[in-house]
Amino acid sequence: YTKFDTSVVPGTGRVLGAFVFNYGVVACRGSNVYYGTGNYYSTYSGWGAAINPSARTGADQYKAHTYQWSERRIALVDGVNYPMRYNGTAAIDLTNAPQGATSVCEYNNALFFAKEAHLYGSAPNDDTTYSSGSGGFELVVGDKIVGLKVFRNELYIFCTQSIGKLS
Repeated sequence: YTKFDTSVVPGTGRVLGAFVFNYGVVACRGSNVYYGTGNYYSTYSGWGAAINPSARTGADQYKAHTYQWSERRIALVDGVNYPMRYNGTAAIDLTNAPQGATSVCEYNNALFFAKEAHLYGSAPNDDTTYSSGSGGFELVVGDKIVGLKVFRNELYIFCTQSIGKLS
């Protein structure tokens, strides 16, 4: 075990999430998301400027999922703002995805978001399109979704009083 870096994540308040991504770390603090580069075997090279495309106001906790279609990406949700996507170079808000999503997961080349009892799926291989006419969908599961996880080629939907799966 060694510390990733001795410097503090920029900003004030609690760190609301930290995720390994592309040999670095994505850290969420206050109204900003930062990417610190480095790799697992050498020293850290510093926190850059905030990568979020817009201020992330009111966030309490972040969840993230790393996936790779044409390039390696990480999608982040915070339960309040639009989900965002980062590819190591640029970040965008996914304004067609549900604002206030609380969970995110990639399954069968689609990006899934959970908000309350609703499960939203993107069009295949397109994390910016969620309309039903373009291949996206919305499914009401009847119970508040608290988490999403892929296991053995099935998407498990963890709810407050039940567990469902999409296969």
